[in-house]
Amino acid sequence: MTDDKRMFVRVADWKAQPGYVPGDDPDSFIRREGPDAFQHLIDTAKPYGDWIIDGTFADLDEKDDIYVVAQVVKGLVEMAHREPDPIIRAHYLRRIASMAQVDEAVLMAPIALGPAPTYVTNEPPRPVGPRPSNVIPIYERPEYRGMDSAV
Repeated sequence: MTDDKRMFVRVADWKAQPGYVPGDDPDSFIRREGPDAFQHLIDTAKPYGDWIIDGTFADLDEKDDIYVVAQVVKGLVEMAHREPDPIIRAHYLRRIASMAQVDEAVLMAPIALGPAPTYVTNEPPRPVGPRPSNVIPIYERPEYRGMDSAV
């Protein structure tokens, strides 16, 4: 655990090992493969974020469908942006860009841009208050009731 109360988790995925048998647990893995193989598995464990990124792209069947890849990348980028450490976040974004074969700057842009821009106009702010009695919003007019779901 770090000073800021964060835990860095690594994933030792014995299911990805060549000798994996369905239903394996650490004890059966050690009995069958030996303690050295298990220690090697622990020593080569991936950070959780890398494991998620690698597994997501490995399980992706539609790698040629740009719309599917875009949705997957957006989800992974959201995960990366939740990482408070900027160095780890940048690592995840670089890894996602590499796996998706997209320009890294596209994924980094939200970090560099910061909050959405505010637009300044010369118009005075509109008054907020009760609406005039002669104004009926279109969604309240009788002829439009029930039409809100039509496209």
